[in-house]
This record gives sequence, structure tokens and C-alpha cells, in this order.
Amino acid sequence: MKVALLGPIAWRTPPRAYGPWEQVVSLLAEGLVARGVDVTLFASLDSITSARLGGVVERPYNEDSSYDGRVWRRSTSPTATSAAASSTSSTTTSTGCRWR
Repeated sequence: MKVALLGPIAWRTPPRAYGPWEQVVSLLAEGLVARGVDVTLFASLDSITSARLGGVVERPYNEDSSYDGRVWRRSTSPTATSAAASSTSSTTTSTGCRWR
């Protein structure tokens, strides 16, 4: 079975401190992976998980003032876009989603 989990990009998953939704997504991802489920977690790319990690933003917008958390679009993130173009440890899709 394959499962995709969508985590908010306000805080890292699992959160360093505050981040209740990120904590729930992290617990779900880790529990499902431990049971042998093929899980992809979509969250900020600094997230820590046993699941496959996909995302469109390098760091959470609450931890990086260069991101506008009210309306985040790939085009407003020069860091994520330029990092994706030069990264050798990840793959970027045509939609801007990165995989690690």
C-alpha cells in the first residue's frame, strides 16, 4: 500500500518546538513506515522522517522570513528554486516538487 501525507510548511516535521499538526503528521508517517507501508511525506525539506520526503520549500516559512506564509508559491522562493536546480542529492519534478 502507498500513502501520501501532507504536512504543513509552517514548521519542520517533526517540529522543533511548537507545531501540533506537524507532530501529528510525523507520528502518522513514522507509525505507518514501521508497519511496512510505503509512505511519502510532503513537508518542508528540512523535515526528519523515515518516509520518502517530498517538498517545495527548503525551510519552514515561520523559520525563514524570506518566505511569505500567507500565500506561498514556488515562484516566490528563489532559494528553493535555485537550490533545486543545483542540487545533486535530490530530484526536481516539473511542478517544482523535490524528492530526497
